[in-house]
Order: sequence, then C-alpha cells, then structure tokens
Amino acid sequence: MKLFGSKEQLASSSPLSDFLRNTKSKDKKKVYSKVIAAASRRQCAVLEAANSKF
Repeated sequence: MKLFGSKEQLASSSPLSDFLRNTKSKDKKKVYSKVIAAASRRQCAVLEAANSKF
C-alpha cells in the first residue's frame, strides 16, 4: 500500500542514462545518426518484404 507523501525507490543509473548525461553533444549526434540510419535500413527491408508478398 502506498501512503500519501511516500516516494517510490528510484532505479539506479543505467548505461544509457550515463551515456545521455555524460557524453558530449557531438558524440551523441554521431550515435544518433548511426541508430537512425540502421533503423531506416531495417524499415526499408520490412517494406520490401511486405511488398514482395503481394
């Protein structure tokens, strides 16, 4: 049971949160561009596979 005014235990930091908090903007942009490019390639592959079925 949760009482008024009590706070839930916060999770400890994760590698992702550490990366976002401690990495310079330039390095984050490099990672973001790689992630977006990979996601775009996967999305195109899914669309091609779906189109080939019809």
